Amino acid sequence: MRERTSAYIAIALLSSLIGLSAWYSVQNELADIHYVPSENSPDFTGRNVALLRFDEEGLPSTRFEAVSVSHFSDERMFAIYPKTSFYSPNSPTLVATGDAAYSVDGGIVFTIKDNVRIVREATPTEPATVLETEVLQADTAKNVLSTDAFVRIVQGIQVTEGVGMRFDNAKQTIQFFSNVKSIFHPQHRTVNLLTP
Repeated sequence: MRERTSAYIAIALLSSLIGLSAWYSVQNELADIHYVPSENSPDFTGRNVALLRFDEEGLPSTRFEAVSVSHFSDERMFAIYPKTSFYSPNSPTLVATGDAAYSVDGGIVFTIKDNVRIVREATPTEPATVLETEVLQADTAKNVLSTDAFVRIVQGIQVTEGVGMRFDNAKQTIQFFSNVKSIFHPQHRTVNLLTP
């Protein structure tokens, strides 16, 4: 009986020695492993994401939403079906949508692509404004939208088309760069002075 007990103790000690040796060898191998993020692998991904940016006074200035977002360690960001709302004091809300968007600086300046649509809410004195293009760059820090592509803007029954545009939402100014065509209709019915 004593011999069996000695054998069991020897087996337990040898098993412990083998287990500890294996554990130390794995620990030494793991100590040499360092996490190096891949440029092509996102830091995080999310679905149904909403991000809100505030101005210096604590008021919301930009709200970004997307069905899917991927963010990378170098601040690149890609989004599917993005929707960005720009808020300015004393100005109507501006909402930008598209099929995809990307940014190389964490979302301060981003580009919206494919089926881009910008809608400025109606005011008591002006109808809503709708801008359509295929690609648009949005600078959220400056509250400016710009493109070099064809643009169509409809405000009520007024239509303006052109190639290239810069829209400053804070100043409420728009500049077209080339091939501008506008159709303006009278705001009020006029009397035909040529008939008696």
